[in-house]
Amino acid sequence: MSVRRTGAAVVVMAIVILGLGDFTEVHGDYSEDFSSDPGWVTNNSSRYYWNSVNTTYAVTQVNIPAGGEYAYYDVGHDGSSFGLEWDVKILSANYAGGVHFGMYGSSLNSNNQGSYIHLGFTHGDQGYFAVLSAMGADNVQKGDNALPTRYELDTWYHVDMQYDSVAGDVMVDITQEGSPHASLSVTDIGQMASDLQFLGSSNVRDGGFQVPGSQGTAEFDNVSFTGTVVPLPSAVWLGAIGLGLVGWVKRRKHKREAAL
Repeated sequence: MSVRRTGAAVVVMAIVILGLGDFTEVHGDYSEDFSSDPGWVTNNSSRYYWNSVNTTYAVTQVNIPAGGEYAYYDVGHDGSSFGLEWDVKILSANYAGGVHFGMYGSSLNSNNQGSYIHLGFTHGDQGYFAVLSAMGADNVQKGDNALPTRYELDTWYHVDMQYDSVAGDVMVDITQEGSPHASLSVTDIGQMASDLQFLGSSNVRDGGFQVPGSQGTAEFDNVSFTGTVVPLPSAVWLGAIGLGLVGWVKRRKHKREAAL
């Protein structure tokens, strides 16, 4: 093939790429409707388990000082931006008790070390309300609550959590049968640790509680996780093609000179 014909082919390829626009690569997608046992890892299968009758995931979360219990699925995330959605129904919540769900680092411990972002449906002095908590790689905890909005027991809610690793912000929208219920946010929490890879329910990070032994019970359904979206711009592809063409032309020129 001549250099001219090769150049024409590159132009055609460039046009096709520009027509397609930017390419993207998505990491860590996961979804679960609990129609079958999800096989989540737990350290207490009597309190964290698949409910085969309701086809949901059942959780009884108890305030355990200097410890904690959990159930999770390893989505292999790296602490970058993500979107996480789920449905939740709180069946009960004792005073100072509740149930959490979100993303957790594998190094999380009861000494408040390790990254996490989770939403808790709790019961406090002001009734039943949702609390958003997050802690980045710097081990500084930040939070927000949904007050004065309160949730109802035995009611399904849909939660949409979005984390922007560039801005360091977390946004949460809670809806009930499609209608807005509450919105929460935490800003400037910085970067998450690179081991923020566990999706699920946990109270390990709390370590100590106002009322040890207090608990909450809930069912979860329709969990969906979308990991980092990495853009691959058309310019990158064109640059790579251009470099390849330059190298091909040089090799062809050297071959011709050697033949002479």
